[in-house]
Amino acid sequence: MQVGAFDTRDIKTLQGMKEAVKSDFVWFRKDGRSYVVKDPTLVARVRDAWAPAEKLGAAMEKQGAAMDQRGKEMAALGAQIGARFAAAFDETAVRNTEHQMSALARPMERLGRRLDELGRRMASADSDASREALSRQMAAVQKQMEPLQERMARLAEAMAREHAKVAQDRDPMKSLHARMAELAEPMAELGRKAGEFGREQGRLSRDADRETRRLIDEALRKGQANEVGSSQG
Repeated sequence: MQVGAFDTRDIKTLQGMKEAVKSDFVWFRKDGRSYVVKDPTLVARVRDAWAPAEKLGAAMEKQGAAMDQRGKEMAALGAQIGARFAAAFDETAVRNTEHQMSALARPMERLGRRLDELGRRMASADSDASREALSRQMAAVQKQMEPLQERMARLAEAMAREHAKVAQDRDPMKSLHARMAELAEPMAELGRKAGEFGREQGRLSRDADRETRRLIDEALRKGQANEVGSSQG
């Protein structure tokens, strides 16, 4: 588990520690010095401190995957609707609506992935300022998502009206329109939930960060932290 920012030297140091230490450990830098703590109890307490944030992070990844999958389904369904309409009749307004729906599905999918990315960055942010900045970014992305969702709903309604004009033998199209409406409606809820996850992740990460720093100070006071390069005891 990695918390905070790392440079190339940190990564190399950690790789060396993994090879030298055969059990779980806590590695950190303080006042320009690197330390390692191998005490199982303290390591477990640090892991417990981050457990809620990690659990929510897994839920956020699942949420992002759901948004990504729904966006792909909407794009594929839009293409299918377009193909069916093209085969049924040459209606400029209908084709234009279908193209707009397909075009909207792509940015909605991208914004969903962006929300998921910001949520993961929130989990590893190493300062309140970073977490607040990420929270503002998530809110901004959600604001971008809202007009797209509203536009998609209007287009779905327009498509449904056009379908009402189609002859009885066009019934299969009705099912496709209904499916598109089903896919579009939950996107707003998925986006809202992603925003809630991001805010909660920020809170959990701040709590875990404070507890980790407290445990590190405790390890230093008790002599449980060995400076890297000195005796590893």
